[in-house]
Amino acid sequence: MPKSNKKWLTAILALLVISGLAAYGISHWQTGGHIAKVYLNDKVIRSIDLDKVKKAYTFRVDGPDGHYNIIEVSPGAIRIKEANCPDQICVNQGAISNGVEPIVCLPHRLMIKIDDRLVDEDRHDHTAHDHAHHKDRDHGDSAGHDHHDDSQAAQKVPAIDSVTK
Repeated sequence: MPKSNKKWLTAILALLVISGLAAYGISHWQTGGHIAKVYLNDKVIRSIDLDKVKKAYTFRVDGPDGHYNIIEVSPGAIRIKEANCPDQICVNQGAISNGVEPIVCLPHRLMIKIDDRLVDEDRHDHTAHDHAHHKDRDHGDSAGHDHHDDSQAAQKVPAIDSVTK
């Protein structure tokens, strides 16, 4: 290979490596964190700082007419684990970990969206706490996941999430 072609190849490879490192740095050094906001009927019912989650847990959001969604929160990600909607699109979407695409359950008017800005402190879910003692008697499963009943949260947004007490 001629010497001039090697110089061009080296320059192109160096440019690709630098741009790759820059893209990685931008995506991982965001200032506001990854805040998952759970909306029911266009109102925020819970905000969760996904960067502070140490242990996976689940909670339940009850809507009108017996509708429910069970949401699983894990370090850096959130998903709808179970829902009684007919199409299951929200469940099949899987987990999200960035603000690119929200999870939407249209039949239940529930949306989960990740916002990279600061947490709304009065609705912050302090996920660093151990949630094992909050077992929901009706929806516990053999895998040890905790389910939290959010029927009150769906009707009224609490000042501090019940999981933090």
